[in-house]
Amino acid sequence: VPILPLALYGTGTALPKHGWKFGRSRADVRILEPIETAGMTLANLDSLRDRVRERIAAAREQLRRESS
Repeated sequence: VPILPLALYGTGTALPKHGWKFGRSRADVRILEPIETAGMTLANLDSLRDRVRERIAAAREQLRRESS
């Protein structure tokens, strides 16, 4: 099954770290291109995880720049 990464930016005030009370927030979400997993095995897990994280981090940085 392909992985569909989502990048979120602006959710920091929705639920502050170590907080229990939800606040208001304006957040942006970007749906990224699917990452195919066909033919992968558990041996590919670490590299797949890193690839997904890198794509999300890059998209979040782009969202941050666009919102400034």
